[in-house]
Amino acid sequence: MRTNNTPIIDKIIHIISGIDTTELETIVNNKDKEDLYKFIKQEFLNLDEIKELIESINIDQSQFINILSEIIELYLNNTNYDNALNKTTDLIGRATSAGFDWSDNTSCFIKVEEEIAELKEALNSKNKSHIKEELGDVIFTLFSFARLSKIDFIDAIEYANSKFNKRFKKLSEMLNEKNIDLKKLSDKEKEALWQKSKLNNKNTT
Repeated sequence: MRTNNTPIIDKIIHIISGIDTTELETIVNNKDKEDLYKFIKQEFLNLDEIKELIESINIDQSQFINILSEIIELYLNNTNYDNALNKTTDLIGRATSAGFDWSDNTSCFIKVEEEIAELKEALNSKNKSHIKEELGDVIFTLFSFARLSKIDFIDAIEYANSKFNKRFKKLSEMLNEKNIDLKKLSDKEKEALWQKSKLNNKNTT
């Protein structure tokens, strides 16, 4: 009989959120699976709630460690992402309240173009730290542009995700029909097929 795993996942997330995740974040950011497994064994498997959970779902301990590691990574990555967006919203809100803001989205877009130009310069320098800095500036300014345009930033990303997914599915269908290996194509050939998939999607929607 199939069971609903949502309460189990909720319980695990509740346990994770109740501990100091500082060390966990470092391990997850370093992408060290062995350290993460070790941390789980030391800090989680001794918890009574975890012991009861393993018994209630009748799962092997090693399987549970694998599942728990995936949930931890997803939880921390989502939490960090949400925190970053909340901080951006707060910073922009405080600046706006103090009168430090663009007059409209057009003037803000000029700043977006300036930041993109600076990102291009950073790319030419091949300095990863500089590229990261300028990329952050582009995203931060785009967030302001979305606000001034009265567009939800996350909705815009989700719309782009959906559009990309449809086009990539169409691209995959085209490749399968013609038995083409995408990895063997040049950038120019990939772009031509991508444009064709975009056109096909327009014709079907």
